Amino acid sequence: MENTTPIRKGPDELEILRKVLFKTLKSWYFIVLSLGVALGVAFLVNRYTTPIYGSSAQIFKRDTREASEFLTGAGGAARGGFRNANNLNNEIVLLRSSGLIEELVKELNWEVSYWLDGSVRTSELYKASPFLVDYSQSDNLVPYGTRFQINLLNPEQFVLETEREPYKSAFAGRTFKFGEELNIEGFQFVVYLINREQWESYGRDKLSWQPDSPAQLARAALGRMDVAQLDLDASALTISMVGPNPAKDIDFLNKYMQAFVENNLREKNKAAENTIAFINKQLASFADSLSGSEGRIEQFNVNRNTISISQDASLVYEKLQEVREQRLELRLQNEYYDYLLEYLNEESSELIEEPIAPSSVGIEDQIATSLLTQLISINSDLNRFKSFQDVNIIAQGRREDLIRDFERTKRQLLENIRNSKKRIDSREAMLKRQEDEFVSEIKLIPGAEAEFKGIEREFRVNENVYLMFLNRRMDLEIQKESNESDYKILEPARGGAKLAPNDERNYAIAGAIGAAIPFIIIFLLDFFNNKIISLEDFRAISEIPFLGMIGHSDVETNLIVLEKPKSSVTEAFRVIRSNIQFMLDDDQTSKVILVTSTVSGEGKTFSAMNIASIIAISGKRTVILGADMRKPNVYNKNFAMDAQKGLSN
Repeated sequence: MENTTPIRKGPDELEILRKVLFKTLKSWYFIVLSLGVALGVAFLVNRYTTPIYGSSAQIFKRDTREASEFLTGAGGAARGGFRNANNLNNEIVLLRSSGLIEELVKELNWEVSYWLDGSVRTSELYKASPFLVDYSQSDNLVPYGTRFQINLLNPEQFVLETEREPYKSAFAGRTFKFGEELNIEGFQFVVYLINREQWESYGRDKLSWQPDSPAQLARAALGRMDVAQLDLDASALTISMVGPNPAKDIDFLNKYMQAFVENNLREKNKAAENTIAFINKQLASFADSLSGSEGRIEQFNVNRNTISISQDASLVYEKLQEVREQRLELRLQNEYYDYLLEYLNEESSELIEEPIAPSSVGIEDQIATSLLTQLISINSDLNRFKSFQDVNIIAQGRREDLIRDFERTKRQLLENIRNSKKRIDSREAMLKRQEDEFVSEIKLIPGAEAEFKGIEREFRVNENVYLMFLNRRMDLEIQKESNESDYKILEPARGGAKLAPNDERNYAIAGAIGAAIPFIIIFLLDFFNNKIISLEDFRAISEIPFLGMIGHSDVETNLIVLEKPKSSVTEAFRVIRSNIQFMLDDDQTSKVILVTSTVSGEGKTFSAMNIASIIAISGKRTVILGADMRKPNVYNKNFAMDAQKGLSN
């Protein structure tokens, strides 16, 4: 026989996978246990994780043309239109302004939060607390962020606990009364009992309360809020919030949208109010002049009889009246430009409020109107980016660009105003000369006639201007009353949709992991196992003929073939004897069988003795030759023979 050891190619990946799968299915109890543990963990996660809900609302931005209305008349100024109505990106920034949010936090009474401390998790009692805390009278010594645990003793008394000093020491051993004003280390507050039965229904769960800073609450609400365009083709925005308390978020969104709409309407009305205030100031001035003129006419009629005025004199007086009306208009324009100069010369890179439009006071200056429109539009963008200048680098850079644009436009507007005042001064000087000429002609008219014409002329001028301002004020007041906000609540806040934890997804993931763990463990055990455990393992790596498989023997003796001839191990040796006889040639005179292994203790002696014994029982003469030079034990221990001679001697 050739002394070769054929090596079979190992099994492919599909065969290994199939083998591991079969082994896993045999260990079905392990799969059931793994699935039970995984689904139990998923149940605990779903049960005790604080749920997160999503709430959303929609607001609509009307497509107005306020900037063009500003150019055409008082209606534009009354509506305060200087913004780009289609720039929804700026509206998103404005909606995320923290100033308005902080005011809403105070209106919603979020400055005190109430909590139910369960054995596993803590949940907020929004509008469901059996007690209330009022610390509105406290000054600056409010321990924001400190949790105070409250325990009910009876309907009149309670105790407080906290981990923060010095309040912990101040509460130790003390009881307090409901409705009593407390002053603990400068922190003044009152606790009111609202519902005792509800309190007692919580059982062993503990109640606590916490004062919170409005600024911090505003930042937290801003962080949980998102504003996005509803559709690329629509002027609608979706405002959404995520948090553990959907009722709280819904109240905030509804209040926030309502306040935003009202604030926008107030801003639009502010421009009309400023213009009306300016007109009222002018009306008061001309009312005094008009009253004086009326008094002088009445006095003249009492003192003198009715007189007739010549045609030439009437013509001169009409021209003089026309010149003085033009001078009055120039005076009004000059006063308006002085108002703008005073308004714009302040050392500031923003406008406190929107100025009065030129068209509101009857001035048709297209250049000044255009520059003023640009200035107010830039100022509006500046206000939108104001609250983000310290936290957003992109917004801060944009704000710096807007400041430069603001200063440049402001300089151009100031230069235009100065040039306009020069033209007014030049026109005023020319009209003054014309007035002097007409006055000289009037001096030639008889005294009584001249006196009456002068009084009448003054009255007509004051009356015309007074009526003009009255009409303009009426238009502005009508426009103010008909104003509506640029925004409309498209859909009130709704929600309560649970975002996390996702129960179905968690159970699905747990099921997948629970089923995969047994498979992975069995695969790894099989992958790192280098022992031959089954016949398939042997045949997978070698083509050497297989003689038989001997099971484990619990019998103490090694000569199991002789002492236990009916055992399963003896039967295995009979199978090996038959296979050996089949493999050996009949004409082979010398039949030598070598039993060997890589290391000691693997059963060489046990196998050799029993193979020899089973062959000898069949009537064959058999010789056992022990070749273990270090630990020979074939004869001494098993056959009880005193072997003095061997291979070495």
